[in-house]
Amino acid sequence: MKKKFLLSLILIFIFCTSTYSATIRFWHSWSNEEASILSSVVAKYEALSGNKVIMQGIPFGAFQTRFSTMSARGDVADVIVGPPDWLGLFAEQNLIEPLTSFNGGDTSGFIKEAIAPCYYKGKLYGLPESVRTIVLFYNRKLISIPPANTREMINKGTAITDDGEGVYGLVYDRASFYYHIPWITGFGGKIINETNNRPTFTSKEQIAALRFLRNLNTGAKKIMPAESTNFEMTMMMFNQGMAGMMINGNWVLGDLKKTRLDFGVAKLPVVSETGLPAKPAAGSEIFMMSSKSKQKEAAYDFIQFITSSDIQSEFVKAGHIPSRDDVYEMKKVRTSGFYNELQVFKAQLADSIPMPNVPEMNYGIWDQGNSMVQELLNTNNSYEDVTRDAQNTAVRRIIQSQKK
Repeated sequence: MKKKFLLSLILIFIFCTSTYSATIRFWHSWSNEEASILSSVVAKYEALSGNKVIMQGIPFGAFQTRFSTMSARGDVADVIVGPPDWLGLFAEQNLIEPLTSFNGGDTSGFIKEAIAPCYYKGKLYGLPESVRTIVLFYNRKLISIPPANTREMINKGTAITDDGEGVYGLVYDRASFYYHIPWITGFGGKIINETNNRPTFTSKEQIAALRFLRNLNTGAKKIMPAESTNFEMTMMMFNQGMAGMMINGNWVLGDLKKTRLDFGVAKLPVVSETGLPAKPAAGSEIFMMSSKSKQKEAAYDFIQFITSSDIQSEFVKAGHIPSRDDVYEMKKVRTSGFYNELQVFKAQLADSIPMPNVPEMNYGIWDQGNSMVQELLNTNNSYEDVTRDAQNTAVRRIIQSQKK
């Protein structure tokens, strides 16, 4: 293994020394431990390549607008990293460069679920550094064995739910449509009509998923708190033993490992009513090249480096799920303290759907999906009214955006 590692470093050195003394501007929205690791691997790249990387952190919520605006001015990053739905939007706007001319379309070694979102209309627009998805976390002191299906999840959850004590069976960022997707797929639904890229909010499957969600929050099957739990509240409740189960992503693994909490991770449960697995939408952290870059060879050199197996193994400490198969069997990954959890996340990837990367997701589906879930939980409005409002508003905004 040591020989293979040294060979990998030599290969990295060879392709990094193919370009010299270029300055690469790189934008990201990473924070905390992943940002710290990013700084160290960028320093390693600079030492090996002779190129200079100027990093700039951009808030996630402002990233799309900033990149589009600055691209129009010609004052933009050479390389960016972001999720699949950015890729489709930026590709439509001709703001990112297809990579086929740089690597001949070679994507060998990448997990299929990781590389799939990097394509848009048949063209490869980026390379994945890692994969992102959600699973079920459970506090072993409250839930000794994770539920295999939603019936078990509700039974285990109601057994420990106590409004008076502020303890609940399940928490997650319930106002986010992203976290609602597994219930939609578990009831046999889709989040987008792939023939016309329109939402499917009014489908019977989506209505069934909303009915399931409402039942988790009220009545005899209540296992979630009445108040809305955002990401910060979710983490606080789970860390303090106020929740037996939590739906969250690999991005919290690093922080949870630093606590004394005895927790486990498991795949999301099968939906008992249908017998179908609750499939989350899996996306990738995709490194993309600006079409406006004047340093494209150097930019691709940097993308190759940061998505290589050895560099991906560094980010495991931040809870990143490697996008390359061989990383999982590296000694430092197997002994990292994250190996067992990574295997669960990898298994969940096999039971996931690709994160749609079409622009319509940003034009109307994400926002209206969020609004739909919030309206359902905060009002007594009927399922038909809630879904119809979301559908009509999303379609209208999609049409308006396409006319611009």
